[in-house]
Amino acid sequence: MSTAAHDTINDLFNKIIGPFAATLVNPLMIEPQSMEERVTTLVHEFNVHPQLIGPFRKLIASLQNKEVVAGMEEQIRFFQTTQTRNWLFVNLLNEVLQVKELRLDMETGRLPAKPNDLLKFSHTARVEFGEESRYKDLMCTTGLLFDFVFYLQKTSILNLNGQKMDEFIQTSFKKGVAQGKMITRLSRHKPKLTNEKHAPVIALLRQLSHVILCLLYPTIGPDFYKKLSAVPYTEPLKLAMEMKEFGVHSGMIATYIAQSFPIFDPLGEVMSVWGFPYLAHYVKDPAIHDLAGIAQLGVILLENQKLDSFSENSKVGFAAPELKFLDFTLTSRIRSDITDEGKGG
Repeated sequence: MSTAAHDTINDLFNKIIGPFAATLVNPLMIEPQSMEERVTTLVHEFNVHPQLIGPFRKLIASLQNKEVVAGMEEQIRFFQTTQTRNWLFVNLLNEVLQVKELRLDMETGRLPAKPNDLLKFSHTARVEFGEESRYKDLMCTTGLLFDFVFYLQKTSILNLNGQKMDEFIQTSFKKGVAQGKMITRLSRHKPKLTNEKHAPVIALLRQLSHVILCLLYPTIGPDFYKKLSAVPYTEPLKLAMEMKEFGVHSGMIATYIAQSFPIFDPLGEVMSVWGFPYLAHYVKDPAIHDLAGIAQLGVILLENQKLDSFSENSKVGFAAPELKFLDFTLTSRIRSDITDEGKGG
C-alpha cells in the first residue's frame, strides 16, 4: 500500500467512520416492524443516553401544555415513534459534531428546526424510495451518513481550508438517488437478483465516497470530480484516475464504509469489485457478481444516456438504446442475461 493510500484510509477512519460510529446511532438504524418493539427500542436508547430524558420530557410537556406524569412509553407514543427516533438521531449526531445548527435547547427540549428538516438527506432518501418499503432502513442509514458529513464539514474535525462543500454534497446525493432509481428499475428485469433491496444503496454509497474524498482532499477533490463528470470514462478508467489522484478509489472507500456497519452487508463485497464485477464471477459468487453488475449498469446508463424512451415496461436489452452504452467491464454473463430476457419479451 502506498503512503498516500495509507494516509487516506487512516483519515477515513479517524475523521469520518470513527466519529460517525461514536454517535452510537447504530442500534436505531433498523426500525422494528411492530409499534411495541419500536417503543421498547426507543425506551432502551433513552436509558442508554439518560442525559436526553430530561429535555425530551420538557419537550412533551410543552406540547401538551401541562406537566408530564406519564411514563416514557406514553410520551414516545404521543410524540410518535418516527419523530422520536429522528429527535434521537439529531441529538446523538450532535453529541459528536457539536454544531450550532443541531444544538438542543436543554431547557425546552426543542431543536433549531423539525428533525426531518435537520436530517434532510435521510428524510429525502426515505421518501424517494418509500417510507414503508423494504428500502427504508437502508435508505435512512445511507441518508444519515450524508447528513453526518454535511454537518461534519462545519467542524474542526476536518480542515477544509475555507472550502464549502454544501452544493457538492447536495448534487452528489441527487445523483445517487437518480442512479439508485435507475438500478431499481433494472433490478425488476432480474427476478432472481439476491439482496435486491441493497441494489439502489450502491449508487448512494458510491456518491458518498466521492464526497468523502473531497472532504479529505478539499483543494483538489471538487475540481477533479467536476472534470471527471464531463467525459464518459469507463469505470475502470475512473477508478485508475482516482487512484492516481488520491491513492485509493471510491470503490475502496465504499467498501470500508459498508464493512463498518452491519446493515450494509453484503455491500462491502459488492463495492470491493466495483468496476470489475467479473472478479466475483471468477470466485464463484454469482450473487455478488449480479448485484455489482446490475448496479454498475444502472450508473453507466444514467451517466451516458438520456433515457427519455426508456419506459417502466421496457424489456432491458430489447429495442432499447442502453445496449450501446454497456461498459466493457460488464461481463458476458450480465450481457447474456439482459439479451436473453429481451428475446423472451
